[in-house]
Amino acid sequence: KLPFSNDDTLLGWWSKHSLIFPQLTLLARSLFGIPASSATSERVFSSTGRILEKRRQLLNPDIVDDILMIRNFRDA
Repeated sequence: KLPFSNDDTLLGWWSKHSLIFPQLTLLARSLFGIPASSATSERVFSSTGRILEKRRQLLNPDIVDDILMIRNFRDA
């Protein structure tokens, strides 16, 4: 059993034990990057709605993806 104190954060604990559990550490880091709320996805749907308004309904889906990616990078 590995110790965990109340002073440890989850990322801190995984950082300390990354040599013992290298693969699990990578998995933990990727899972901790997932937002705990739906706010991010709601923003994406909202942005998509603004892009696909009546004037732009003929946009190619690849172009819409590119626009969303550029906006995401800009707002990050």
